[in-house]
Amino acid sequence: MYRVGVVMTNCITCFRGGNTASDYFGVKPPSIAEYLSGSLDYPASP
Repeated sequence: MYRVGVVMTNCITCFRGGNTASDYFGVKPPSIAEYLSGSLDYPASP
């Protein structure tokens, strides 16, 4: 149930266009399509 809650919370953040943390750090969340497709381009780990 925890994981479902996390996914739903992240979807709400995508729909709203951000939250307090994203505003503070100056980043935009992905679109809902990008988030649900799982094809986000993250920087490679060193």
